[in-house]
Amino acid sequence: MNFLTRLKETQAQETLPSENSIVVSEAYAPSRPQSARRTATVLVVTLLGLLLGYLASLLADLRRSSAFWTWTATLNRVITAPAGERFAAASKGKA
Repeated sequence: MNFLTRLKETQAQETLPSENSIVVSEAYAPSRPQSARRTATVLVVTLLGLLLGYLASLLADLRRSSAFWTWTATLNRVITAPAGERFAAASKGKA
């Protein structure tokens, strides 16, 4: 659709009567500019950033420790074991 066709359609629609509209309430200008509360936003973003940083350092520390690799090896052994061995290991408290 080219520009001239769209212009003609718009001009044709402007001449149509629109009698079914009513004004519900008058618009007014706000007394002061509206925006998000900057202090609350900065506080929440700072707390989330600290939390994510802490979690990232915790995960990095876990990956470097031998406890993580022992835990993942045990978990892998339990997951890949046949069902009977999983039940026996769980009942003995080894898993």
